[in-house]
Amino acid sequence: MDNWDSKWFVCECGTKFLTKSSLKEHIDWVHLKKAKHECNKCDKVFKNGSALKKHKNYVHEKKRPPRNKICDYCGRGFTTLTILRSHVRTHTGERPLRCSQCSAAFAHPAALYTHTKLLHNKEK
Repeated sequence: MDNWDSKWFVCECGTKFLTKSSLKEHIDWVHLKKAKHECNKCDKVFKNGSALKKHKNYVHEKKRPPRNKICDYCGRGFTTLTILRSHVRTHTGERPLRCSQCSAAFAHPAALYTHTKLLHNKEK
């Protein structure tokens, strides 16, 4: 085991977290079904205050996050680095996601999920 592995906080389900508070949040939300963060406008519940705040801003106050993550290839703007990285693959052709059942490779998680479900009849 290298030094990096020892820094993880690991849940009994195998999910790893960088902080103890993230592990606790995961356990409360996923395993104990505790919902401390409830929207006072529509009664939806969230696993943390940050998710609740985003929900209120985007859904009820109609605010939109800035599209300040810019693609170097085409100049389009995106709201998150995750979306930008996924978009960049449309330019580079990179397919880093591999099927565990066959040799298929994909650029986007949704494509891998659909492939696995339809071809191998499994959730993941």
